[in-house]
Amino acid sequence: MSKRWHSKQKKLREKRSGGTIQKKTKTVCGKFHNDSNAPVADKQGRLITSKEEQDKRWAEHFQEVLHQTEPALAANVESRGPQVNIPLETPTLREIDEAIKTLKNVKAPGTDMLCPEMFKANPKYSANTLMRLFESIWRCKKVPTDWKKGIIAKIPKKGTRTDCNNWRGITLL
Repeated sequence: MSKRWHSKQKKLREKRSGGTIQKKTKTVCGKFHNDSNAPVADKQGRLITSKEEQDKRWAEHFQEVLHQTEPALAANVESRGPQVNIPLETPTLREIDEAIKTLKNVKAPGTDMLCPEMFKANPKYSANTLMRLFESIWRCKKVPTDWKKGIIAKIPKKGTRTDCNNWRGITLL
């Protein structure tokens, strides 16, 4: 991307945020995220200032919120709607190539730090590489463990920011 494009994007972000961008860092794919570590309170309402303790508190909070018990009644999936025929063979090289071309640019990478622009830089090479990976997955019938991992990003809701319950967690896969 050109320097002029990046400069325009920075000005747009500054305009939206109402001033200059402070304490921002740039990720591999060009998205900016805020690095501020505002203090968070523990369960008793006392502020935690050390980074390690804050990380432990966030892990504890999301563990409580996200790890719920399974419902007593399982959903009856088979009684819902018509049957859908899903192909059971590996995707073709053409299908992978088309999927790569439809990826949206400037999206946050996952734990592997791979973003759409990397695949789109050379779609034929990427498709060939992914084809070998998909064939291996189909043969072994096992999804890579890294594909099951995600990064939880915190988004503030209304209310005091020191309370963990006033933050929404979204998982980036």
